[in-house]
Amino acid sequence: MKLKTLIRDISQFNSGTSVNITHCLREANQVANFLTKLASSRGNKTFYSSHRQLPREAKGLIQLDKW
Repeated sequence: MKLKTLIRDISQFNSGTSVNITHCLREANQVANFLTKLASSRGNKTFYSSHRQLPREAKGLIQLDKW
């Protein structure tokens, strides 16, 4: 799927809600970047429902992000 199509689909889906979507560079969200790379390298889908389930590396990045 092309990015333009994806953005259009998200905008249409979001049109009836009050959700605001904002882009941020991967350097500004190291936790999301780490988890994306991890999922890509493993080739599976993992859902973390709590902080305790996150990999140790992600927890460390969260701590760094608080500063």
